[in-house]
Amino acid sequence: MEQMIAGLTSHNMALKASNQKFISMQQAIETRILQNKTEWETKVDALEDHLSCEQVEKEAGFMKMKELERLLKLTAERIVIKHEARIVQMEQMIAGLVEKEAGFIKIKELEKLVSDTEQHEADIKLLILKQIELQELALMTDEDKAKIEREQKKAKEEAKEGAGRGEEAKEMKKKICTSL
Repeated sequence: MEQMIAGLTSHNMALKASNQKFISMQQAIETRILQNKTEWETKVDALEDHLSCEQVEKEAGFMKMKELERLLKLTAERIVIKHEARIVQMEQMIAGLVEKEAGFIKIKELEKLVSDTEQHEADIKLLILKQIELQELALMTDEDKAKIEREQKKAKEEAKEGAGRGEEAKEMKKKICTSL
C-alpha cells in the first residue's frame, strides 16, 4: 500500500510538473499572441493613416483639377468672346471699306486682327493640351508623379547643356500646336 501511495504520489508530482510546463507554455503563447496583436494593430493603424492621407491627397488633387477646369473654361470663354468681337470688328471694317468704295485698305489692321485670331486659336490649343496634362496628372499615382518630376529635372539639365537645342524645342512646340 505504501508503494502504491508512493507511486501515486510520484505520478501526481509528474502530472503537476507536466501541468506546470503546459501552463508555462500557454503563458508564453498568450504573451506572443498579445505582442503579435499589438504589432498588427500598430500596422493596421499605420496603414489606415496612410490610406487616409492618400485619400485626402486624391481629393485635394480632384478639387484642384476641378478648379483648373473651371479656370480653363472661363479663359476659353473669354478667348471665344474676344475672338467673336474681332470677327465682328473685321466684318464691320470690311463693310466700311465696301461702302466707302475707297481705293485704300487698312492692311495692317486686318493683318493684326488675323494675327490676333491665330494667336487666340493657338492659345486655345495650348489650353486644351494643358487640360489634358492636368487630367493625366490628377489620375497618376505618387510614383508616376515622382517619375515625371525626375524626367523634367533631367530635361532641364539637358536644356542647360544644349542651349542650341532651344530652336529645336520651339519647332517641336509649333508642330504640336499645328497638329491640334
